[in-house]
Amino acid sequence: ETTMRRFLLPVLVLGVSLAAPWAQAATPPQQPEQGPGGRDYKVTDVVKRGIGTASAGTFVFHGSDTPARPRPVVIFLHSWGAVNPALYGGWIDHLARKGNLVLFPRFQDVNRSRPADATSLAETLIEAALAELANDPNAKPDRDRVALIGHSAGVPLALNLAAGAGAGKVPTPKLIFGLMAGGIASNEKERGILLRDLSTVDPQTLIITMSGDRDYLPADRASKLILQQASAVPVNRKLFMRAGSDDHG
Repeated sequence: ETTMRRFLLPVLVLGVSLAAPWAQAATPPQQPEQGPGGRDYKVTDVVKRGIGTASAGTFVFHGSDTPARPRPVVIFLHSWGAVNPALYGGWIDHLARKGNLVLFPRFQDVNRSRPADATSLAETLIEAALAELANDPNAKPDRDRVALIGHSAGVPLALNLAAGAGAGKVPTPKLIFGLMAGGIASNEKERGILLRDLSTVDPQTLIITMSGDRDYLPADRASKLILQQASAVPVNRKLFMRAGSDDHG
């Protein structure tokens, strides 16, 4: 769990530093030399490759080293339409250089696939990627240390994956981190991610959601809905935050 918490610091710092308008933005804090979010990287070079097809595949990122022990796995779930991992490049690079195995499943074929199909496609892609990497000495995924990171529509998708972990396709995550939750459908006729029964999310899961400090109300509502529906997870393992403010609970 400590390792999972360390995934969060870079994005929390990033979110706070971007919260002010450009004209009034304060100078963000320097990256620490070591520790959570620090620049004491295990490796300099990151291996980047793809598994599957161009329209339905998974991008894989990890250090160029051969780790002595299995790597924690970070499953990165993009927002709807943001199928290019370069959009999240700095964040992914940081996580990979810290020793994690980052999987970026492309669960959307732009202008073709539907949000209603995203959860099952993501499960299929993640299952296939973990199976292919299981005996890879450089990737070396640790299925017992898994974090799900979601952005926008990727947040409800992350909760759906956690809720369906009992089926065995996706490991039970230790951590779910959701940034600017959105894209939730309230019924089958709406376009968006329809939530599964989130009461099946494992009670030991740590769930953290974050909204921005501008145009935050939709993300606030989506975050609070998700946290409420993940009813088996106790309150002390749920955290809602808003970048640039002290509003959290």
